[in-house]
Amino acid sequence: MFTQVTNIIYLSNKLQGNIKPPQIHSPKRGITVHLWGIYHLATDRNDFWRHLIVIVELFAMGVWLARNLKDIDPMAPQPGV
Repeated sequence: MFTQVTNIIYLSNKLQGNIKPPQIHSPKRGITVHLWGIYHLATDRNDFWRHLIVIVELFAMGVWLARNLKDIDPMAPQPGV
């Protein structure tokens, strides 16, 4: 089935003047792909600043939550119970 579709695409490209058959690439795997992803994340300035802003916001929310919940004693008897 897949080869029939590839042959049809090849023939239509040949009729249009495109001689090269379509290239089908397998997905890349391995540690190299992850390392390149980390490299691109660290060097792409737009993504870097966007992620930095998100991380700082999450940190600030965590600090706010910790400061507001530090004086609550969960083991104390609850009023009205």
